[in-house]
Amino acid sequence: MPRTRPTGDPRRAVAYTRASKEDAQLGPEAQRAQIEAFAASEGLTIVAWHHDQGVSGGAEMDDRPALLAALAALETEQAGVLLAAKRDRLARN
Repeated sequence: MPRTRPTGDPRRAVAYTRASKEDAQLGPEAQRAQIEAFAASEGLTIVAWHHDQGVSGGAEMDDRPALLAALAALETEQAGVLLAAKRDRLARN
């Protein structure tokens, strides 16, 4: 029988921020404010925060420890949502 992955609570969220050296307008504080505002408007509780500093969005997953930790936290925190301020914080096109 195939193992099914448990789904987390859709009201619990893990937040991820990333800033490369070139990021001037979307630093960690600005990303955090955007994520907090969105979570509040949607009734989400942020249960964990993870931040990669000085990491390009094109970096390999192994070079992004906070993103790996955020993905793992979805399970450990029983969260159903991963939040980022913008899609490019997670990956390049």
